[in-house]
Order: sequence, then C-alpha cells, then structure tokens
Amino acid sequence: MKKSFLLICIALFSSLFQAAQPYAAEKVILQLRWDNQFQFAGYYAAMWMGYYQKEGIEVQIRSAVRPDMKILSSIKEVVDGRADFGIGAADILLAIDKGADLSVLAPVFQQSAARFYYKKDTLISSLTDLTKLRVARSVNDLIDIEFQALLRAEGIDPELVPSVEHVPEIDPFVKGIVDVIPGYSITIPYEIKKYGIEINNIRPSNYGVDFYGDTLFAKRELTEERTEMVENFIRASIKGWDYAFHNSDEIVQRICRDLGRSVPVDDLHSFNRFQAEGVKKLTLHPIVELGSINPDRWARMHKFLKNAGILKNELDLQRIIFDPFKIEKKRQDRFKKIFAVFSILFLVAALLSFVWILTLKKKIEEGTKKLRYSNNILETEIEERKRAKAEVDEANMKYQLAMEATSDVLWDWNIDSGEVYFSPAWRSMLDEPEELPQYHSWEERIHPDQKKSVLDSLLDHVKGKTGQWVKEHQIRTASKEWKWVLARGRVVKRDADGRALRMIGTIADISLLKKMEADLLRAQKMESIGTLAGGIAHDFNNILASILGFAEIGMDEAEKGSSIEESFKEIYTAGKRAKELIRQILSFARQSAEEFNLLQVNHIAKEVLKLIRSSIPTTIAIRHNIESKSAIMANPVHIHQIFMNLCTNAAHAMEQTGGILSVELKDITVDDDNMETIGIFINHGKYIRIIVSDTGSGIAHDIKEKIFNPYFTTKEDGKGTGLGLSMVHSIVENIGGKIVVESEAGQGSTFLIYLPVAQNHAESSKDEPEILPKGSEHIFLVDDEAPIRNMCGRILERLGYNVSTSTGSVEALAIFKDKASEFDLVISDMTMPDMTGDKLAIEMMKIRPDIPVIICTGYTNIISEERAASIGVKAFAYKPVVKAELAKMVRDILDDSKKVV
Repeated sequence: MKKSFLLICIALFSSLFQAAQPYAAEKVILQLRWDNQFQFAGYYAAMWMGYYQKEGIEVQIRSAVRPDMKILSSIKEVVDGRADFGIGAADILLAIDKGADLSVLAPVFQQSAARFYYKKDTLISSLTDLTKLRVARSVNDLIDIEFQALLRAEGIDPELVPSVEHVPEIDPFVKGIVDVIPGYSITIPYEIKKYGIEINNIRPSNYGVDFYGDTLFAKRELTEERTEMVENFIRASIKGWDYAFHNSDEIVQRICRDLGRSVPVDDLHSFNRFQAEGVKKLTLHPIVELGSINPDRWARMHKFLKNAGILKNELDLQRIIFDPFKIEKKRQDRFKKIFAVFSILFLVAALLSFVWILTLKKKIEEGTKKLRYSNNILETEIEERKRAKAEVDEANMKYQLAMEATSDVLWDWNIDSGEVYFSPAWRSMLDEPEELPQYHSWEERIHPDQKKSVLDSLLDHVKGKTGQWVKEHQIRTASKEWKWVLARGRVVKRDADGRALRMIGTIADISLLKKMEADLLRAQKMESIGTLAGGIAHDFNNILASILGFAEIGMDEAEKGSSIEESFKEIYTAGKRAKELIRQILSFARQSAEEFNLLQVNHIAKEVLKLIRSSIPTTIAIRHNIESKSAIMANPVHIHQIFMNLCTNAAHAMEQTGGILSVELKDITVDDDNMETIGIFINHGKYIRIIVSDTGSGIAHDIKEKIFNPYFTTKEDGKGTGLGLSMVHSIVENIGGKIVVESEAGQGSTFLIYLPVAQNHAESSKDEPEILPKGSEHIFLVDDEAPIRNMCGRILERLGYNVSTSTGSVEALAIFKDKASEFDLVISDMTMPDMTGDKLAIEMMKIRPDIPVIICTGYTNIISEERAASIGVKAFAYKPVVKAELAKMVRDILDDSKKVV
C-alpha cells in the first residue's frame, strides 16, 4: 500500500510540474485573403510596432496572391495546416458545413464589404428589377453567396436573375456588356472613379442580410491546445488595428514602401488612402469595440445561407465561437479531479493507518485485561450487557422522541427488506391523513422531470460513490401541489462485501426558502435595471440638450413657413418626446410617481404607426381608423408605450406569414344599454376605445389568462422579457381604464382598451407664439461639453444677454477670481472633471456671496434640489432645458437677485 501511495504522489506532482511549465515563444503564419493593402493594416501595424513580439509570438504575414498570380484560399491553408491563422468571412461557415473544425476568433469588419453596383441611370426600384437585368456572377463564390442570401431574404429565386459570367476586370461593366457587377466597397468605387461613371449600389445589410466581413479564425484544435497563445495573438492584432486607425497615414506609407504587391494598382498611395477610410467604416470604429463578436449574428448568417440552400447542416455556436474562459475551465476541472483523487487517497491512507493503530492498541489492552482479570470475566460480561441494554433503550427512546418532535421528516430505510419508516411530520408536510408511505410511494411523488436525477444520485450513494446523499427536488402533496424539499441521508450499515443495508436521513420543506431566493433575485435584477437607467439617462440627456437647443436655434434662423423650419419642428417635437421618455427613466431610477397631463391620444397613435412602419416587414400591412379626438389625463410616454408594445407584439405574431395590423380609435359612451355588449364591468361614462388587432398566430386558450403576468413570455430566449403586456396592463389600470383580449390559436388576436375621457375637454387649438423674457446682463456659462456650451451660449445671446464661457471648473474658478464683479449670473454643469458644479458654486460664493448660481445636470444622485438650495444655489435644472424654460429661469433669478440688493 505504501508503494502504491508513493507512485500516485509522484505522478500527481509530475503532472502539476508539467502544467506549470511556461510556453516558449512561437512562430506562426497568418494567411491573408488577398494582396498586401490597407485592408490588413492592423496585422502589419502589430508586427511593425512589436505587439506580437511582446506577446512572445513571431508572426509571418502571407499574401494570398502568389508570384504566378494564383490565389491561395485562407480556409484551405489553415485546414491543411500550412497556416495557423487566417482571415475569412462567410466562407468560414461553408468550410464548417463541409466538416472543417474551425473557431471564429474576432470579426474585425463588423459589416461585409460586399456590394452590387449599377450605373446611376439604370432603373432599379426594387430587387425584383434584377430579374430584368444582366448581372455578372461567379455562382457560389464568396460574394455570390451573399447575393443569393439577399435574393432569398426578399423571396426571389436566384435562378430567375439573368447571369453573365463574372470576370475580375470592370471593362464589361464600363462598356455596358453587363448592368450589375459584384464587388467590394473598398475597391470597386476607386476603380470606377477614373472612368467618370456615376454609380449606385445594392447593400445586403439594407435588406436585413447583415454579414460579418474580415474575421480572424483558426483550427479549433489550436485554440484548445494553445489557448493562451491564441488570446495573445488576438490581443496584439486588436492593438495593431487601433494603432493603424490612429496613424493611418504612417501605415499607408509603410505598406507602399515595405510590402510587395503582385496585383498592380495605378496609384498605390491613393488606393491605400481610399481603403483606409473604407475600412474604418466597415469596422464601425470607434462606435463598436474592435474584434467584438455577436454569436447571434453568426447564427443569422447561417440561417440565411441555409435558407438559400448553400448550407446543409445545423450549426453548433458553442463549438465555433472561441471562448478562452470555457477552455480554461476544462483545464481547471481536470486539475481539480486529479487533486480530489490525491486528497481522497491521502485521507483513506491516513484513516487506514489510524484504524490499524487503534485496533492494535485495543487488542493489546484487551489481552492485558484478560490476563489480569481472568477470574472476573463472567461477572464483568453480565454487567456490561446490562449497561449496554440500558444505553440502547435510552438511545431508542431519544430517537423516537426526535422522530416525533421535529418539523423535518426523519426516515429510516431498511434497504435489504425495502421497508421505510417516516416520522409523523411526513403526513403534515404532504397534507396526507393516510398511513405513512413506503419507498415506492415516496418515489411516485417525485416530480417527473427530476425523478431520474434524484434516483441516480441516491443509487450512487448506496453504491458508496458519495459520502452523503443531499438532493433538492419537488414532491407532490395530496392536494396535487408541488413542494420543494431538501433530502439528506447516509448509509449507516453495510455488510462485509460493502453492500448497503440501512440508511437514515431527513427531509426538510424548503418551499419558502426557494420563493425567497426567487424574490431576492428579482429584486436584485430590478435594482440593477434602476441603476442602469440612471446612467443611461445622464448620458442621453447631455446629447438631447444639444439636439433640442440647436433645433430651437434652427427654427429661429429658418425662414418662417419653409420646409427647413418644418424639419426643425419635427426634430424639436421628437426631442421633446425623448425628453419625456428620459424623464420616465429617471422616475424609474428614483422610484417616484409620474405626472399626468391632458393629452390627445390620436396624435400619439399616428406618431407610433408612422414610426413602426419603418421597423416591420413590408409583408405586414397597416390599416387604421382614427376617429377620436378626445383627450385623457395620462403620461404621454405611457400611452406611447401602450401602442408600441401592442403593435410590436402584433408584428411578431405575423413575422413569418405576413398579415394585417389594424388600429382603431373611437369615442364610446358606456351605459346600461351597452354594458352587456362590451362584455366587461366598467363604470358608466365616456371612453376612448382603442382596438389593436392582427391576423397572426393567435393565443392558445391555456395561456390566455397568463399573458398579463410579469415575466411570462412565449418568445424565444433573447426576443422578449415578458414585461411588455404586464406594463401595458399596469398603465391602463393606473389611468382608470380596462384592457381585454380576444384571441384563438391560429385566428389572430384583438386587444380592446377603454380609457376614460377627461371631463370638460375641448379640442385644443394651436398656441400663439410665446414671447420670451429677455435681458442684457452678463452671464458666465461653464460646461465641459462643447456642443452644449455653444448651444446655450447662442440661445442666451439671442435673448440679449452678454455671455462668457469656460470649458471646465478649474479654468472657470480662475477667471471668476479675476472678474467676479463683472458677472451677474453663473450657469454651471454639475458633472465635470476636477471639480463638480456644486463645489465650484461654493468656491465662487466664497469670493462673492451674492452671486446667483444655476446648476444644470442630465442626472445625478450626488446632489438633490434640497442640497443645492442648502449651499446657496438659486436653481437646479435637469437637462435638456428648452429655450422657454431657460429664458424664464434666468430672468426670474436675475430679477430676484436685484430685489435682494
């Protein structure tokens, strides 16, 4: 035994030593998909700037164009082992479909460069026009598969498109031999420009066929065996791309000077500068993080190609997307298993040694005792038996009392005979007045979905594979309800062969604990959403302040009644709607009540229908009959949400088959005569009846009662949270209305909403232009956001004020120290680097106590209106502040400060 234990220790430490050995620097080959050009600038930059070397990698970057002008396939080079990394696109999916075991590492081009170009005078109003034109195609090459996916997505058979064999040159297009040519946005426009031809293009992403472009990939075997090296290669490549985008002129010069090129270009510098701008657009830099990967987009690419008949097999996303954390977890699990085996062996050896010592000691003591007390053996034996029997009787009594007293169920299972004793708590736990069950009846009560797992774990313990049996599961009560229980048990007796004979344990009701865990998770989720909402509102309000401000300036500067003025009014109206939406988000973040205003529902309904038309498929027709012009007391954002949620759900129900979305608004009076017709109990009075219906899949009868429950959804993961209809129901009830649904599976759905009309409402007319108060005082404006600073300054100057500005709090304080007496009012942003707005106000009032200060912010939990007032701030305004609000606030504070003086 000692020898075996020593060999195991040696093997374990040997494996640990090997696992700890560092990887040596490695030479790898990166196979490009075309000739040397700015399309691959990030990899050149990573090599030239030493990023690969710092990661311990020596990289050879290989052009796809050989000296004999033959083109290497990056997919084939990697699959055949002649390259370690490659750059591909949708052809990665084609290779995987044919059996290649590849991993997607990092998409660099977030958009495909594939386009289909035609002359500007060629009439193409829709994709169906392609069936009448000559289209150059190389069927099933990399760009043609996107063309096929595009046609299939629009319901067009690619076979119906007249095809001409595509050649790399553009002469057939220039000479009019073909009407449409495929190509890439980073090459074709540059080549055609020299001919002076004006062109348009068809972009697949405009039709929902949004493929990734250039993407790093490798064999899956490499990613699993050399995970750290692969991570280092990706990290260095991304750094290289970042450097290339910030130093594009330098990289263009080096590409032209240091890299050979097989395919000639007239002006290599001009061509690469053109590519630099195109590549930035394709990567969406800096909006999207370089190398960001969305597995769902790969799934959608696969779906498009499969629908087009190009791919045949299903896709395993978990397998193709490189995930270093998952690979590392497998290694850790393997190490943990080795360590666990070692620990168990060590404990077993220690236990056997301890038992052996105790046994030897006991034998020596018993032998000595027998020799010393040989004359009193019989008397001692009798006394020991009496004492043992008394102890057993006492133990049995305590055991019986414990079985009857505890709220947990205690059980004792005679495995050999199959008999099980359950304590009386079993009956109360299951609401079961009958006799206590045996093993088979306990087994029958286990939830069907959990039975196999529960019984397998129990069997593992009985066989001695685990030291204790612990399992959470559900059991059925006498009233057919399910309770969560925690079952524990341990085999306490085995025969000489190790076969289990007796097992005892407990069963505890943990239903309340499970509910508390679920409630806690939901509370944590809602708290996180609230925190996120506040952060979004802060950033968005800063953006919205500029939009509203410059829209107002644009309306002032535009000719009255012109189309430009109307455009600015539309921007301003949309901005005010966004302002209300952000106010709701802030209200949610602060858990405060929403304000209700008098509003006309018909305006919001028309606005939503106009918005949703651009976001749903053309196979869904929209019909509306908006008669009502009545008003209600509500929050406009809430009404906007009602229409958006119901219309979006209707569109989802018709997404696959198409259909008709209908919206109707009509005034209705509820009284005794029509209450039965309406079919719901509702107070008498005037209502706006809103009907939103679709011809989609309908709602099954067994779930119709659940659709308004929070978190209930029938949509796939990632396509719905189950909060939409719950929110609609809550809003309608809060207004004092009612909502009902009429639907049958396969027959479409109709939602009817009754909203009470506001009393004594007359249809409002357009307001007369408001005359804003003006002034001539000197205002000091402080904001680190240049657009907001410029916009506010221009508005104040248009109101007649003399405005000085500062880009930050530190600079502003220095200016104020020198010119404090010159200013009549200070307007400061709250959130700024170095010093926040409230601290700046305190410092300024130390210099000049009578200076009035206004603090503006998008959102902050650092300061409240009460806090602002306590430090002497005269007003506290949330961005975006529109022109009228700003004018009145400034004038009121300036007038008040003069009264004090």
